[in-house]
Amino acid sequence: MTDRPILFSSPMVRALLDGTKTQTRRVVTVPIGGGMVGLPIAADWLDADGETRWSEKLCEKYGRPGDRLWVRETFAQVDSEEWCYRADRGATAIKWKPSIYMPRWASRITLRVTAHRIERLQAISEADAIAEGCTAATPAETLANGYPATVRYASLWDSLNGKKPGCSWADNPWVHVVTFERVE
Repeated sequence: MTDRPILFSSPMVRALLDGTKTQTRRVVTVPIGGGMVGLPIAADWLDADGETRWSEKLCEKYGRPGDRLWVRETFAQVDSEEWCYRADRGATAIKWKPSIYMPRWASRITLRVTAHRIERLQAISEADAIAEGCTAATPAETLANGYPATVRYASLWDSLNGKKPGCSWADNPWVHVVTFERVE
């Protein structure tokens, strides 16, 4: 069993704390240079029969079932003994530290990976969009507006990833699909 850090935005941390988020998708990247920078995986990672050639190393990044992910979120030190989290306080006048700098000991959320697969982004099901924390539309909303959870998720995805080359909903990148449960 391995512990790995994972970044979440404040709204997604709220969904984790509320118990409405049990899955996350992250673009599959192949390392370039020193390995810190990656590019979305391209079609040349497909065998002739269309099957993917995922290496164990590529799938390690977000863990295997049983591994733990500790959540990095935007945080601040209020005084010598008090820490606070942006997901709880919103955009107050506190000097926030970016989530990437959160040390392990300051993390308040640990997740246990229950499943990990790789698929195309647009293969997301309605149930998976709900597991991502997007609320399901009521039947009346769906009929009137056509906004099922998958449409809401596509909008959320583009707000977070749409500006990155090759990562928008329309680009339909390969993604890690990590399902987890919160460890109390």
